[in-house]
Amino acid sequence: MTKKTEHIETWALVPMKSLTEAKHRLSGMFSLSERRDLSLAMLSDVLTTLKQISHLASTAVITHDPLVLDLAHSWNTRVLKESKTGVNAAVTEAAKILSLESCTTMLVVPGDVPLATPEEFSALLEMQKPGATISIATDHRGTGTNALACSPPTVIAPCFGQRSLVRHQEAARNVGTVATVLKLPGLALDIDIPDDIARLLEKKPQGHTYAFLRKVVGETLYQVPVITNEQT
Repeated sequence: MTKKTEHIETWALVPMKSLTEAKHRLSGMFSLSERRDLSLAMLSDVLTTLKQISHLASTAVITHDPLVLDLAHSWNTRVLKESKTGVNAAVTEAAKILSLESCTTMLVVPGDVPLATPEEFSALLEMQKPGATISIATDHRGTGTNALACSPPTVIAPCFGQRSLVRHQEAARNVGTVATVLKLPGLALDIDIPDDIARLLEKKPQGHTYAFLRKVVGETLYQVPVITNEQT
């Protein structure tokens, strides 16, 4: 058996909220239409990365936003049209659907981690073992969840939101297991606030997100303070 077949029933799931609600903490920096376009650029980068992981069975986007639906279709990505409001309800809904289709592991990836790499996602999936297993890639602040691998998909109820890392760890303990937590540099940077934009621009990565930011703000942006003395 090749390594590819080990994850043959692994699906990636990208939940996307309505773009009218997207990135409101960047409203002082970008207009609504720019925040919409930024969200679509980041989603394009995430889908590009996920398509490079050969041992994923497939990728699905769950949303009710028409622009996200159109983009997902343009990437030949499966679309699950959410019927409930909120990311946790959407992920729960998708987990039930994928479980019925013989999915054994679900990798939940937010659409705002444009610097994530195929190697990082693969490293997270390698943590998955037979039986109930949860693996988490945390954000650079060490409090959030920037990717969540669940085996089986419905092993825990998702807890995305404030302090989601602790809440996912508690959910894992409640089902008799311990969540593995990794801090992976690309996956750790989710784009939510001006500091995050500054961090991304410093790295000058290839991709749709950087190209969009170069077009909108140029190379200089304005001087946004970047915190460098974070706890690891």
